[in-house]
Order: sequence, then structure tokens, then C-alpha cells
Amino acid sequence: MKYYSHLTNAANILDLYQGREPFHYFIKGYFKAEKKFGSKDRKQISHLCYCYFRLGKAMMDYGVEERIITGLFLGSFQPDEMLEFFRPDWNKPELLSDLVAKVERLKSEFPTFDPKEVFWFREPLSDGIDRDEFAISHSVQPDLFLRVRPGNEARVHEVIDTHPGFIEWTDPAIVRLQNSTKLDELLLIDKEVVIQDLSSQSTQSYLPDLTEGMHPSIWDCCAASGGKAI
Repeated sequence: MKYYSHLTNAANILDLYQGREPFHYFIKGYFKAEKKFGSKDRKQISHLCYCYFRLGKAMMDYGVEERIITGLFLGSFQPDEMLEFFRPDWNKPELLSDLVAKVERLKSEFPTFDPKEVFWFREPLSDGIDRDEFAISHSVQPDLFLRVRPGNEARVHEVIDTHPGFIEWTDPAIVRLQNSTKLDELLLIDKEVVIQDLSSQSTQSYLPDLTEGMHPSIWDCCAASGGKAI
């Protein structure tokens, strides 16, 4: 059965990973060496591995496969075939759509489950942030945001507006998509659009309006390739 195979392979990969390099490099190299996996298998196995990582240090007293399924449950917001196979009682739309209800369900079934273990660096968080809610939010894969490069607006609207992965335009030059959207099959990345999270694209809105003749000094301490500065 493919569900057992995917779960077992994900657990084996996690067991092999020693943290000497970023995991996405490691698993890419693993699949390159192991030719037996098709594209759908690679995608599902990779997804299960990341479900495991999103649990942080929670449920460390349980087995790897149990933690993978738990991570899948927390990160799924609509019925999932694998959940239906392993835990049909979890695979209910009304439960999957409510993150708080999922946490309470896990607390009732696994006495040692604690959202605090999902995200350890809690003290530096700003006042007003619900620390448990913030920790468990790491189970939610963020949406994909694009910045449209000048002159490509019409082309991007033509391709994106009717695509199943389209969610909304948050700005004339910012489009929000489902994270699973296969963008490289739709647009030219870094030519027509740039992948950039919404918070980075919003940086300029926090700066004062600059009038002609003003020459402020701004230090972008996270400049990297300069996307926000551009």
C-alpha cells in the first residue's frame, strides 16, 4: 500500500538525516541517488518529512511515524487521503478547519502534547502575542506571495487571475497564491515576477514619506540580495 510506503520512506529519510546541511539539500540528494521514486512519491514523502519538522520538539516521547501523522493532521485543513487511511477519526472537515480544536484533540489523546514544545524561543516574542497560538501557527504552511516586476502586470493578470491557485491581489503589484502553485510552469521567476513574502514587500510602508531633496540614511540589515531595497 502506497500510504505505508510513503510513511516508511519518510521515516527512513529522517533517520538518515544528521543535520549537517539544510534538509532540502539533503533530501534532493537522496532522491537523486534513489531513482525508484516518481515525482508524486517524492512530493508526498518530502511533505511528510516537513510535517515532522513542524512539530518542533513536541511529542518527542513518541515514534517518528506517529509524529509524522500528527504533523500531517495539524497542517491539513481539508480531508487528506493519508489521514483517512491512518486516522479517519481525524479526517473530518469540521475538525481539520479549526486549529484550536485540533490542538485540544491532541491534548486529549496524547497527555504529553504541549504547544510550548513546538516553538522554544518564546521569551523574546513581543507583548500581546499569544505564545501558544504563535507556536502552533508553524503548522500552517504560508501562502505564496509574488511581486510583479514593472511592465509585466497585464501578462501576470492573464495567467494568474483564472488559475485555481489564485487567492487575491493584495496590491496592484502583489498577488497571493496557494503555496502548492507550480509557479515555474506559469511565469518567468525573477523576470516577470519575484517570490517575496508579504512582510518584506510591506517594509516601505513603515518608512516616512520621502519628499524631494530628502536624503535619509537607511540601513537594511536584512538586505541579502536587496529585494526589499529594490
